[in-house]
Amino acid sequence: MSFRIVICLCLYLSTGILGKKARIIGGTPDIINNFPYLVSIRNVTTNHLICGGSIISHWNILTAAHCLYMSRNSLNELRIFSGTRSSTYLYGDNYAIDYIHIHPEYNFFYPEKLLVNDIAIIKGEDFR
Repeated sequence: MSFRIVICLCLYLSTGILGKKARIIGGTPDIINNFPYLVSIRNVTTNHLICGGSIISHWNILTAAHCLYMSRNSLNELRIFSGTRSSTYLYGDNYAIDYIHIHPEYNFFYPEKLLVNDIAIIKGEDFR
C-alpha cells in the first residue's frame, strides 16, 4: 500500500515541477512561420484539440484516421486551424471541413491493426 502512495506522490510532484515545458525533451522553440503546412484539427464546440495534420494541396489535409474515426459524423463541430502554436485556444486562421475520407481498409476496432492504413484525407475550403 505504501509503495502505491509513493508512486502516486512522485507522479503528482513530477507533474507540478516539470509542467507543460517538459513535453518534448531536447527540442528547441521555433516560430510557426517555419511550418506553414502544419494545421490542427479542433472541435470548436468543446475547444478540444483532436489531432494535427499536414496541408498536401489547396483543398486537402493528411492526418491519422484514428483521430477522426469517431468524429466523422459531426463535421459542423470540427475546424482546421493554421498559423497558431496554441493547443488550448481557438487562435489563427480556421477553415470548415467539407468531407473526411478514411482509408477503406482502416480498422479502428482491432487494436493490433490500429496503425495499419491509419490515414485520412480532409477536404475543405482552400487552405492556402
